[in-house]
Amino acid sequence: MIIYEVPIYSMSKEEFDRRCELGQNEKISWKYNQIIGYLVISYKYDSIWFDKYFINDKNSIENYRISDYHFYIKSSMDDDEIKKNIEEWIKSFEQDHIEDRCYLDKGTFIDMLKYINIKEMINDKK
Repeated sequence: MIIYEVPIYSMSKEEFDRRCELGQNEKISWKYNQIIGYLVISYKYDSIWFDKYFINDKNSIENYRISDYHFYIKSSMDDDEIKKNIEEWIKSFEQDHIEDRCYLDKGTFIDMLKYINIKEMINDKK
């Protein structure tokens, strides 16, 4: 079950913000043209997984499997603990797998976390 897809942009956050300011009218369409991949956060096999997908030279999306980028959901974990783990893993993923020239736009997902119940989503899927 996919929980969220976090976009990865082709430039740093600073450059991205600067260019968005320059072209306010075209911001929406331009913004999505700069996506070069996604961090896909999903639930499977009793774990939260983090997979990196990038657009290759042939303009198709390719999964770059990152071994061991997941954490096991213990039955004793509550929703807040799961969310805290997800945020920590995203930070780790960003440090380990996102080049400085790129931007992982995790803000919307982090903001949305307070409104959803991941534990309930997982239990509904079982």
